[in-house]
Amino acid sequence: MKNQIKLLAFLTLLVVTFGACEKEDSNKLEQGKSNSILLLEAKDLTTEYYINQSENQAARGGKWWRIIRNDMIGAAGGAMIGAGVSAGNPVGALIGGVIGGAGASIATAVNLSPPGNQFGNLEQAHATINVNNEYDIVGSIHYQLVDHVIKNKSEYYTSAIEGDNLGEAVFNYNKYYEKANELISQNGIHLEMPNILNESENMHNEVLAYEDTIVSYVTNQNNLEGLTDTEREILKVYYSGVINFGHTDTFTEYSTNFENLVSENDGLSENSKAILLVNMATARYGIAYWKDLI
Repeated sequence: MKNQIKLLAFLTLLVVTFGACEKEDSNKLEQGKSNSILLLEAKDLTTEYYINQSENQAARGGKWWRIIRNDMIGAAGGAMIGAGVSAGNPVGALIGGVIGGAGASIATAVNLSPPGNQFGNLEQAHATINVNNEYDIVGSIHYQLVDHVIKNKSEYYTSAIEGDNLGEAVFNYNKYYEKANELISQNGIHLEMPNILNESENMHNEVLAYEDTIVSYVTNQNNLEGLTDTEREILKVYYSGVINFGHTDTFTEYSTNFENLVSENDGLSENSKAILLVNMATARYGIAYWKDLI
């Protein structure tokens, strides 16, 4: 009788284990299908966006476009750093997206800014809000930070600035970090990941030295090494829309629709959604912020 009970228990365990494995395989299959559908929908959306643009200026260039490009690379890298430091916590991706993205933007904008202290339009950027993107706040904080530092350059550089020629001036990362913490805390998010600061400083230097297109950047497997294949493919499609944008209003609509596809997708992890949506919010706010100068 004991042997029969043991045999029955073993068979029951075997069935349960097999059922769990089968369910796990089924979930992975469904997740793969969901992500494939997302990519197809994203590509269709991007193709439609190309067709419907009233003025398609594919060959974007110049200093303002470089700022936007570095913005997005910085946001993607920062979100990944934040997620990594916080062991996959999406809030880490949010914080890293602000610090990494805004730092890359500021470093580029200040170094490329011509005489006259030109800066973007913060009110214009905030008008693009997407309530369906739970990480929309990153774009908002990001550009509050960019706007503040660009308008107060002399407070953030350790050496004196003559006019707009920075010369050998060094960016004060600690002061910048404090301001970022202040803006993030005002939105009920607490910054307790100092490692992001050091990682972001290294990333800024890498981004500033990069001369190729943003699509080439994300396509290169040596860059943003923490991205999953799915995240990388989605960003490649999105970035192709970014670099081919014509009218700013149509881009806002395109980005909002793309973000909604990502938000509603069941196959992406919360961490993947955070990395992608942080990046897209940053791009949408950025193009609107610099709208009058690009």
